[in-house]
Amino acid sequence: MKLKEWCIAGTACALLAPALALAGPAASGPEWHEQLAARGITSTASATGLWLGNVAGGLQKGGVYNTLGVFTVEADLEKFTGAWKGATAGADLYWIRGKSASWYFVGDALTVSNLDGYDSIRLYQVWLQQDFWEGRVSLRAGSLAADEKFTGTESGGLFSNGAFGWTAGVGANIVNGGPIYYSPAPGARLAVKPATGWALQAGLYDGDSFDSPAGDPRVNSHGLHFSMSSSQGTFAIGELSREWRGEDGAAPMPGTLKLGLWRHSADFSDNWADANGESFTLSGLDPATHRGNRGWYGSLEQRVWAEKRSAGQGLTAWMRVAGAPSNRSAVEWCTDAGFNWAGLVPGRDGDVFGVGVATAYVSRDAQRAQLDAWARDGESGVLPDYERVVEAAYQYRIAERWSVTPGLQWVQHPGMTSEVANAWVPLVRVSFE
Repeated sequence: MKLKEWCIAGTACALLAPALALAGPAASGPEWHEQLAARGITSTASATGLWLGNVAGGLQKGGVYNTLGVFTVEADLEKFTGAWKGATAGADLYWIRGKSASWYFVGDALTVSNLDGYDSIRLYQVWLQQDFWEGRVSLRAGSLAADEKFTGTESGGLFSNGAFGWTAGVGANIVNGGPIYYSPAPGARLAVKPATGWALQAGLYDGDSFDSPAGDPRVNSHGLHFSMSSSQGTFAIGELSREWRGEDGAAPMPGTLKLGLWRHSADFSDNWADANGESFTLSGLDPATHRGNRGWYGSLEQRVWAEKRSAGQGLTAWMRVAGAPSNRSAVEWCTDAGFNWAGLVPGRDGDVFGVGVATAYVSRDAQRAQLDAWARDGESGVLPDYERVVEAAYQYRIAERWSVTPGLQWVQHPGMTSEVANAWVPLVRVSFE
């Protein structure tokens, strides 16, 4: 283990030190976890392993094994200090290992493994949160990951392809994907619950979580490099959600509607036009520069059928759409949809089967620029158009905190071009939570 990784592990231990000291000698015995919990300190650990391989199409055949270990510490500061009401704090330590199947074997843009990340032991989120008005308003600040709270769907958590988490309609159109796994960014998030079932949240983050315009993950390889400047810009996002929760088999059955807007304040080059509004490919001038990029997204999840015999069982359908300006975005449109069926197999109420389809469409202005380049050079080729992934997964619940999820992905137009053969990617995911 490298020196920096030892330092990060030491930092995590330092976060626990005050809690251990406060717990006293009893904390060293078999009930140390309960002693800490009584003083407001809780910790969790989880591990996930994902084997996946490309068996046909893509760049070449081959397989990888990705692993993610997570250690989390949270503190109720009112219990811990005896005075600081409504305050909590937390920190995560991540251990990421494994080659990228997308990079080496598939060549896709949407990322076949959502565990794909830079090999490292890193300090992940570190935050302080203050609640107000009996928890109806909260403010969290620190090093934060936006994908844990924004754009996602509950149903998408079953799948291993990154397209079903942080939507490419945002990630492909901002600097280095945004403050998401595996690199959070300094920021703050305000959440308000004005009425039952309604929630409004907004976040503001550093515009480059890598601190590298070229996307070099080594600059912030351990989550300890915090640099903010005007050249990086800022990333802002807001989301309104409405949730309804009926009893199984009764109307209305559970569902969630989300609507969101985002903006990145950095400079973005035009995909087609120069400063005169003409094709920069043909004029030879530099692309026009836009002050910032922006977009929107919306999602709907709805249980459409439920089994009365068991809470939580039934069929849930979902869909999500995201859009961004064609003149400065890599992905103009992005959609995903599918269904999850909990308790499909009799006697296996804890299992979930699901199928999802996600598609990301290349900007039409970027396509225009490519056509102009071919016309200028007297050439022709295959125009980049879209990438689509279809994933089927079955989560087999072995125990309350242990599951195995076999699955299969079909990736159409890897890298958003039909020049690369469609890929077939079987996978097995094992999770200990």
